[in-house]
Amino acid sequence: MKKFCAIMLMIFSFAFIAKTVFADQLSQEECDKKKEGWYVTGLPLINFSSDTGVGYGVRLFLYNNGARGQDYFCNTPYLTQVYAQFFQTTLGKQYHEFHWDQYRLFGTNLRLSSSLIYEDDLSAHYYGIGSRTTRYGYNTGGVRFGQNVWGATRFHTFASWRDNFLKYQHNSVYPFPLGYHGYYKYNMYQYNRPQLYSDLYGQISDNLRYIVGIRATVTSVRTWNGRRFELGGRKWYSTNTQLSEEQPIGIHGGWANTIRAGVAYYTLDFEPDPTSGMNIDYSIETSQKFLGSSFSYWKHTFGARYYMTFWDRLTMAGRLGYTTASGDIPFYELSEFTFPYARQSGLGGNRTLRGYPADRFIGKTMTLAQLEARFKFWEISGLGQRFVFKLIAFVDAGNVYDNSFDPLTHARWSDYRYDFGGGLVIAWNQATIIHVYYTKSREDTQISIDFNHAIR
Repeated sequence: MKKFCAIMLMIFSFAFIAKTVFADQLSQEECDKKKEGWYVTGLPLINFSSDTGVGYGVRLFLYNNGARGQDYFCNTPYLTQVYAQFFQTTLGKQYHEFHWDQYRLFGTNLRLSSSLIYEDDLSAHYYGIGSRTTRYGYNTGGVRFGQNVWGATRFHTFASWRDNFLKYQHNSVYPFPLGYHGYYKYNMYQYNRPQLYSDLYGQISDNLRYIVGIRATVTSVRTWNGRRFELGGRKWYSTNTQLSEEQPIGIHGGWANTIRAGVAYYTLDFEPDPTSGMNIDYSIETSQKFLGSSFSYWKHTFGARYYMTFWDRLTMAGRLGYTTASGDIPFYELSEFTFPYARQSGLGGNRTLRGYPADRFIGKTMTLAQLEARFKFWEISGLGQRFVFKLIAFVDAGNVYDNSFDPLTHARWSDYRYDFGGGLVIAWNQATIIHVYYTKSREDTQISIDFNHAIR
């Protein structure tokens, strides 16, 4: 509790300072370094995540910054961004995307951001739903095979859970081979999800913005129950899984088409890599049968981000997040923080609780607090390219609740999960952000090499 209170005090103190900052464009120095017109960036993707293994692929960017001297040049990160990505990992995850982001659509103040995504994961993880996931450690759920019975044993680290439960070799039971690994896939499942989304952003006033958006997506889910798998060069047979035992909403997959609307008070100087300003936003999203959905639910998300820079080198960044859902929402949608400017998955993974595996904690209501220090220590340029290198240190905290008002009425401060970490951020031509994170929590250690800041 003391740790969390300290984090919250730091963030709110930071927010008090930042609320007087209305830096909705680049500084003149940074604007002078901005490229004009069209240009291309791109690089092979060499990615590592503790969740998905080694990733590889390619992402190609096409940008248009427009002409220097135009009124939009210093207050938009670019006029046009288009990128195409092919990406897959050694643990069976694929994420392919075509994205188009357009400011000043048809010469207006409107912005359109659209993506076509194909996602497939052969080793997705399910750890349970609700407040019990942060209150207790990893558990066995009381599964049974033959004469081997596990009660609701709980493990406090992923390593101990993996070594003493997931990899436990049971006695041979005909017709299965000696050294039976029946629980190895206990918390795993597979899914396939194509999706299309489009968001339109507009201005109500100089700093007050709105968003309306649509999304169409269909998910197919497949459990490991009764299926064979390979481990150590041999074929094994899986018993019950946590997903099949708990039977959460969405276990059979289905359509989750949504519409959403939101509002934001926005004063950030440069969206991909802010150094000053704030963004306070709220969005409401719904999935209903009349949209062709298999589910009917509502989701509310609140977010607040603050940035302040000292000595032109040290940027402090903080974020608070809250999301709550009602209705028959599928388990794979529970993990979404539907921030208007960045839909992000949590709690866990390289955007929220970075020291825990992806979707480690999910529930109808989730809270998030993050604080980062970004120190710019080196800048190089040449051949029309510019690279800025930043060291980063951070702390994250989050919790899961079963009801919307529980964070206020039953806060359970002792159940908050924390992590601490650091790494390197590289800003390529200002708008392309590459990060390397190393994060430690009481359960695990996570490494991430990927695009974009976590707090965005």
